[in-house]
Amino acid sequence: IITDPKRAQPEKLAALETLASFGNAAKPKVNVVLGLISDRESGIRLIAFDTLGAILAGDPSKVKETLIGLKDSSGNVRIATLRA
Repeated sequence: IITDPKRAQPEKLAALETLASFGNAAKPKVNVVLGLISDRESGIRLIAFDTLGAILAGDPSKVKETLIGLKDSSGNVRIATLRA
């Protein structure tokens, strides 16, 4: 669902929120979420960073990949990056 271009944004957001609820148990899907941090929709980027924060809590292995969000055009995405 998350990477399906035919899915509507609300469906993708719901899927990401569900994935985030699994926390570190969702770590095998971290690369899928990392792929969304460059999505054209700022809402998807924002929830992707929130999801990364939930998945990677206490695991700094992917921190470098998330730093790109600090340069995002959306202030809300930059804030989500900092939270992650």
